[in-house]
This record gives sequence, C-alpha cells and structure tokens, in this order.
Amino acid sequence: MKVDFSGAASALQKLMMGPAAESKPRTSTESNFSTLLGDLRPNSLKKPEINSSLPPSSPPTNDQTPDGGIPLARYSFESPSFSTSALSPSSVTLPTLEENGTVGVKSPTLLSVKRLSATDSSAGVEVHAPKRERVEQVEKLVQAAGEQHGIDPSLGMAVVSVESAFNPKAVSSDGHFSKGLFQLLDSTAKTIIERDGLNNQYVPYESVQNVDLGVRYLRYLHELFTKETTLSNGMKVHPTANSTDLEKLAVAAFNAGEGRVAASQSAAVKAGEDPSQFADVARYLPESTQEYVLKVMKEKEQFSLSSDTE
Repeated sequence: MKVDFSGAASALQKLMMGPAAESKPRTSTESNFSTLLGDLRPNSLKKPEINSSLPPSSPPTNDQTPDGGIPLARYSFESPSFSTSALSPSSVTLPTLEENGTVGVKSPTLLSVKRLSATDSSAGVEVHAPKRERVEQVEKLVQAAGEQHGIDPSLGMAVVSVESAFNPKAVSSDGHFSKGLFQLLDSTAKTIIERDGLNNQYVPYESVQNVDLGVRYLRYLHELFTKETTLSNGMKVHPTANSTDLEKLAVAAFNAGEGRVAASQSAAVKAGEDPSQFADVARYLPESTQEYVLKVMKEKEQFSLSSDTE
C-alpha cells in the first residue's frame, strides 16, 4: 500500500513553488560526486586548454610522468654525506738536551767544598758532642770572658742556655736570624766590634768570638742602666736602684732592645711609678720579654748553685 504523506498539501505546494517544485528526473550531464572531486590519480584531471597564441610547448621532459601527467612533487638534491679531510699522524717535537756544557736539573753543579769536623779549633766547642760536654766547653769560654769584662759567669751561662741551648750553630726562627751561642744579630755584633775598636772579622758561629761579644754586650747594657742616658732615638734611660734590678733590666734589654726598655721606663714615669724598679717597668714590657727575664733568672740560680758545690 502506498501512503502519500503530502496529502492535500501537494496541490498547495505546486501553486507556491511553481515549476521549481516539480520533480524533474536527474540527467546524466549533472555532476556527481566522482565528477566534482575527480579521480585520485593525477592524470585523470582535466588538462587546461592551451592558448594557441603561445609558442608550442617543448617536448616532454623527465619532469612529466610516464603517462604524460604532471607530477605532484619532485626533488633534485643529493643524498647527505660527510666530508672529512684526510687525517695525518701528528708529530710532537720533544726538547733535547744540548751537550755544550748545559747541566740538567738532576745534575747539580758543585760550587764549593768545605770539610767539617766534629771539633773546630776556632769555635772552641764540639758541635756534635753530647750536651753535657758542650756545656762544660761553653762554661770555660764564658768564665774567661766574664772575668775579663766584669760579668757574673752564671748570668752569661743562663743567657746562653735560654738563647741557644748551648748549640753554637743555632739560628733563630723569628725572622731576625740571630746566630750563635748568644744569638746575636749581625748588626749588634758589628756595632760592638766597632764600638770597642776590635779588628776581628765577625764570624757568627765561631764560639770564642760569639761568647766574647755576647758578654761584652751584657756589660754594655749594665753600664747603660747605671746612669741617666739619652739614646740615639731620643728615649731617656733611667738609672736603676740596685744590682738586682740592674741585672734584670740588662737582661730585658738583651731580649727586647735597649730602646724598648727605655720606653717602658718612660711609661712607668707617666703612670707615677718608679722607673728604677724592674717590677714597675716590667708590666710595660712585652709578655715574651717578661717570661724571658724569669727564665734567665731561674737558670742563673741553677748555675750559681752548681758552681758553689764544685
């Protein structure tokens, strides 16, 4: 059974739409989906008409497909490749040692030769002898120098003990390079030689000379603090009250220098204290110098006792 859904409305539709509403069979000339989109193959597309006014086309080239169609894409570049230069073995030129007298690092040149012996006659002290023997040898030198210059030998031995521990080759490690048994500075030793009119050449490690100069310096410091004196730097030296303070001030000056002790005496005066008393001056001295004086005084007592028992 056929059902007409338009029904009575079909007549009205024809009046409103006119001929356009009349159904007309589709002819074969109308484009269908296949005609509009064309074939997927390139050669199936309709070629454009060629204008006869243009010059004739050139014969087919390789740009065309075998069937005469136009290719969709084309490339004409070479395949990538790596281009490297030929590698040649590198050569390293090693330095060579000349044979014209040049000496290498591991071949030291001998500059001078000096024979050393355990006992040096000019030194008077056996460097490599046991300490007890060295102490006895130094004691003989200090005894002789002390009697000559008026210094207690026990004080001289105490200074040597604290300064060098009886090592005639000792050199200080404080940067001043004091040398020998009494650890004299080169400048101090040369000043003593010039002041006392000595003609000897200064040899720091010659024990006889070092002891003589060390005791001479102690004698000079004792005389310095026995009377009021003005030093070359303008500092004033005050005389001490007694032999004990004199000895301590001289030892302090041997360690810190006469100018430093004179400055400490001036500081004591400004503070209203007695510059002739070592106890009042000591507090203005460096702590290392205070300790040095205590060590020397303690060593002096030991050498005094040992000399009394002999």
